[in-house]
Amino acid sequence: MSSSLKGRMLVINGVSAGHELEQITCDNARKYDLLPRDLLIQTLLHLPRLRPAETKAYRRTVAAEVTRLAALMRQRRANFRTWTEPHTGSAPSIAEANFEQIEESRARVIHERFHYLASFRFESLHLGLTWERNQYRRLMALLTVSPFDLPHVTAFLPPEVTAQEVKVVSRVYSFDWAPLNTVSSLMGETFRFMRDREPNTRVLLTYLNPNLGFRGTSYEASNWVSFGHEHGTRYAYLDGSYITDRELRRKFGTADPAALGSGLGPRFSVTTVPMKPLRLYAYFIDRRLRSHYRDGFDHQFRSP
Repeated sequence: MSSSLKGRMLVINGVSAGHELEQITCDNARKYDLLPRDLLIQTLLHLPRLRPAETKAYRRTVAAEVTRLAALMRQRRANFRTWTEPHTGSAPSIAEANFEQIEESRARVIHERFHYLASFRFESLHLGLTWERNQYRRLMALLTVSPFDLPHVTAFLPPEVTAQEVKVVSRVYSFDWAPLNTVSSLMGETFRFMRDREPNTRVLLTYLNPNLGFRGTSYEASNWVSFGHEHGTRYAYLDGSYITDRELRRKFGTADPAALGSGLGPRFSVTTVPMKPLRLYAYFIDRRLRSHYRDGFDHQFRSP
């Protein structure tokens, strides 16, 4: 049971669901053999699509949604159960980890079956920490670096940086059995890799979603700095499951809610409740830039 859930009340759309997150999430996580943390994130990602109703009815709806999500997660990961199981012998350590490029097929499993977005980032570089013992090689953690495709952010880049010199850390995932500081170590190795192997990349950007309970601890520990806040956060859902705007454009040629609603009808929906803005962090691979901009930024912009 995750102590980070203790005592937190489930409040969605301004209405109390009447259940402590510890109870509703941990009970379902135990039943479906999932990590409470992973199920909690999925819960927070999906509950904003529900319409608030009479309190008791809403509580039942919330409970049913958490159970549905737990079953869906279990189904996604059914063929990869061993990836999440802790080693039966002594626990792995960071000192034993190997940093390497991860093949697309393995990265895709993480993106689509373990990461909360459940969406694969194509045309990306996948880097990870692996651990091997007795000829058994396991992936501890994965970090994906993707092309910069945020035109609404371009105008806010430092004047000496071009869009071609920016990449986006689009996915980070670490298994629960990995040792402490795994993500920070992976980021440090990634920075060295980019400096040595991708000299044309001078800046990395990444998003953090505070609506899902993320606090940015690993980023701050790895010397990322604030870049700004993206306002206008909203989620989209297809057939009851969260879907990224990028995946909508790939599947349907547009992420415009009006066009998708017209074509897909009740299969598609977007949230209407106010949400906290997304936070952007920056890491300067270029040491001169890192020294110059060590205090970061506080840019304010809107989601396209």
